Amino acid sequence: MATKSKLKVQALGGRGLNSKKKCDSYCEFVVLDESGKKAERAQTTKVAKSTADPSWNHTLEFNVDQSFSGILVRLWDKNTFRSDKFLGQVTIKINKNMLAERPLDEWFKLNPKKDGEEVSGEVHIALNYGNSSGAVPVTKDRSATIANGDSIAEVNVTPTFASKKMEETATHMVVDERAATTVASEPEPEAEENEEKSRVGPSAASLEKLLKESKELTFTNRNLEVASSPANTLLLDYVVGNCKVNNGKWYYEVRIQQSGQIQLGWATHSYHPKNSTGESWVYDGSKQQKMSQNSPGDRYGETFNMGDLIGCAVDVGARTAQYWRNGTDLGVAFQDVTPGRGRIVPLIALGRRTKVQVNFGKDTFAYPVDGYNPLHVFLTEKEVDGVAKIFNKYKDIGNGGEGADQKDAVHGDGYTQFVKDLGYPEDEDPAIFVLAYRFRCAHPWEISREEFVSAFVANNCPTMDKMSAKLKVWLEDLNQPNKFKTIYNFVFDYLKEDKKILLIDEAIIALGIILKPKNWPLLPQFLEFLQAENKKAMSRDQWQQLWHFMNQFPVDLKSYDSGSSWPILFDEFGEWATKSK
Repeated sequence: MATKSKLKVQALGGRGLNSKKKCDSYCEFVVLDESGKKAERAQTTKVAKSTADPSWNHTLEFNVDQSFSGILVRLWDKNTFRSDKFLGQVTIKINKNMLAERPLDEWFKLNPKKDGEEVSGEVHIALNYGNSSGAVPVTKDRSATIANGDSIAEVNVTPTFASKKMEETATHMVVDERAATTVASEPEPEAEENEEKSRVGPSAASLEKLLKESKELTFTNRNLEVASSPANTLLLDYVVGNCKVNNGKWYYEVRIQQSGQIQLGWATHSYHPKNSTGESWVYDGSKQQKMSQNSPGDRYGETFNMGDLIGCAVDVGARTAQYWRNGTDLGVAFQDVTPGRGRIVPLIALGRRTKVQVNFGKDTFAYPVDGYNPLHVFLTEKEVDGVAKIFNKYKDIGNGGEGADQKDAVHGDGYTQFVKDLGYPEDEDPAIFVLAYRFRCAHPWEISREEFVSAFVANNCPTMDKMSAKLKVWLEDLNQPNKFKTIYNFVFDYLKEDKKILLIDEAIIALGIILKPKNWPLLPQFLEFLQAENKKAMSRDQWQQLWHFMNQFPVDLKSYDSGSSWPILFDEFGEWATKSK
């Protein structure tokens, strides 16, 4: 058996990426053998959001054999509904003997894949190989590090990956991949898809056979129901979704119509259960186990019964998969779900006499999960392009016109105009918070491109008129106590961002807006109290307890007991209100 060594790769940061325009960047690492071909499954880092100078500080590990000779680093700008934009790459040929003695830490200039392609910036990479234990040197310049009189950071450009033997004193060299025919010819069957949007496949998602030899599967209901025959001689038979994803958060639901051994989850699109290619991550309800290459049968979940509805979700960016049974969260099952540079598909495995019905989102989900998109796409590609133009219109308003270094979000005057054009011109209309909640906005008073396009696409809204009509429907949630409470609590987290408290001026404005539909008679008095008593901030607990306080005292404070267990803020309000009469 070939001896393997550990290669630790650290993606530390980048600078000047994407022509210095903000982007959501991540690194992909491909280990190369002596001929420049892929030797190990690619791995990717977390995403650094909205910056041209990212700081990932992400460590990955590869188990490599003696054929290991280099590493290809590619940088990408993540996008949910369009292709991940290529930001540049660098191919590093490694001197294993030197690297084993002393780790490497350097900034590398990014190169294009082909002549004429515009890329910019540098990436900061650290490598540690084998048993090397020396401290990683901090290198300010690629040619500045000298160790014992020998260069450990010599950078050369060579016409092919393996055509030039490195000197023993050089840790590595950089290969110009535009001329490196050996590397460039590496087969990548998914390469064409990588240049398209991040969900590929028909708009109407459905099921299809994974294995051509499967003969005992019956598809009905436009390939959204599938049954395994009693005559099936296979232990398990497999079906997959006809759409593939490589980033974003996705969800589908499965109704168990005939129970038995059923496995639900996800797989790489190259997965084949018989020849062990690709990877899969599934939850087996008959065995109450989660199964993958790294988790061959760990205990998880609850037993599937006939009639159960199982929710299946994947967050490709966070690399997690989790499940729900009849709306009950079963927790995260996997934390290693990654497509590499491939894609992920829904996967279902059926034992004999089993039957399931799948909803990819064309019908309303029974138990929708906030933040996750349906695999069914309602809009055509042309319509999605139209949504992108709508986004650009309001983005440009917020940025004060077109420019090179714009914020890629609807914000400022653009945000205000967007809400007005939807039919809500008042600055203090609760619609602004309902919109932020439904668009899953991460930052106050702005909508990122991904949030904007995702909301329009997932809700079948190709135009502003359609979105305006949808917002009217969403506003009805304010009349339903449980839904209103969810939106009310969202407002606090939305405005506070990474703080633990909400400054009192913000709290007063927000409460005045979100509680406006409730017509609580004591609200003006309570807001006046916060200001008159010079309160500095409001905590999450105080914010949430105010909801219960309102319901306990809907008209006045005549029945209020200062000896009860309300937070002290409400005791003070009661005393203040009594004195103010």
